[in-house]
Amino acid sequence: MDNLSNLQFEIINELVDEALAQSVASMKDMLNIRMRKEYVNFGLGPLKRIQELDTLGRFKVHVIKVNFNGELKGAFYFVINAYEVGTINRACLPESVTSVLSAANKEMKIDFILEIENIIAALSITQISDLLGVQILGEVPKAQVLRGEEVNDYFREENLNNKTAFHLRAVLAGSDLDISPYFIWMMDQDFVDKLKENIVEPN
Repeated sequence: MDNLSNLQFEIINELVDEALAQSVASMKDMLNIRMRKEYVNFGLGPLKRIQELDTLGRFKVHVIKVNFNGELKGAFYFVINAYEVGTINRACLPESVTSVLSAANKEMKIDFILEIENIIAALSITQISDLLGVQILGEVPKAQVLRGEEVNDYFREENLNNKTAFHLRAVLAGSDLDISPYFIWMMDQDFVDKLKENIVEPN
């Protein structure tokens, strides 16, 4: 990876592997299904366009965002389409919630997805904090619904807002349910600087 030593790359690879392994395990426990990580991509610089999202066209996509602040700044994102939200809700929530249309039930369905992002973001924050010896605090998850064709434009703006210097993109796929949401990190330059400061190649 450009501008990172071999050791720094190895350490960050271990960080990503552990954070995603914990995310997969957490989702497995919450959803009671087998999960796996797929298509893991990370590197310096802003998040690149995710072509698969463009193919969703006008299909609804839920984007859940957790900002974090402190010694590092950035955000985590959980991107899941409306079909997958419905699949998770039908598998995990009582029929009394999924079969009855009401404002309260709709809120409960979204709250369940928000809690997934809240937990996996918190796990990643812990991994990053422990590795780099920094204090960062996650904010309350915020959700919005976009058309699939709008999501890449949204992330282009988020790259600018976050001043993204490091990104991670992974798919957290279900083995028993047809779900494959994206889990995304955007980190500012302080993340890269702290990594270089804390992890130095031996002479």
